[in-house]
Amino acid sequence: MQRIGLVLKSAEEQTLVLGDRIRSFLQERGKDILLEPSCADLADRWKARVTTDIADESDLLVVLGGDGTILRAAALLNDKSTPVLGVNLGRVGFMADISPEEALPELKAVLNGSAVFPRRMLLQVTLPDGTVRRVLNEVVIHWGGIARLIDLGIRMGSSREIE
Repeated sequence: MQRIGLVLKSAEEQTLVLGDRIRSFLQERGKDILLEPSCADLADRWKARVTTDIADESDLLVVLGGDGTILRAAALLNDKSTPVLGVNLGRVGFMADISPEEALPELKAVLNGSAVFPRRMLLQVTLPDGTVRRVLNEVVIHWGGIARLIDLGIRMGSSREIE
């Protein structure tokens, strides 16, 4: 793993402090740091490269935040199988289950190949316009302010569609 993508909310101080520690840890080991465009202001200071294709270009994504940040990172992946290491800086942490104190030891385990990544099931959603997206955890269907009946088709694996 040479190219490590960092996904974080750059406006939060706790996130920036931990992000900087992780960045330093990785760069001391000769790793390249990639940032998404929302963190472009950190690129020069962190000697990192900004990319719009962070999921395609990273060998690992390190996500600093809560479950919402993990969901945002999952949306960046779409159908890529890039491993994601989630560090919980939120309140709940169902998906980002590594504490800030465990971040560097866990990252060390990832780099030496002894970490185990949980497999997560993705949902594939086909929108009315034909666009196909893969999402983690949930899909919200919202259609304006007035409640209406809608038709949904659900397929699980190779089983037939349920309507």
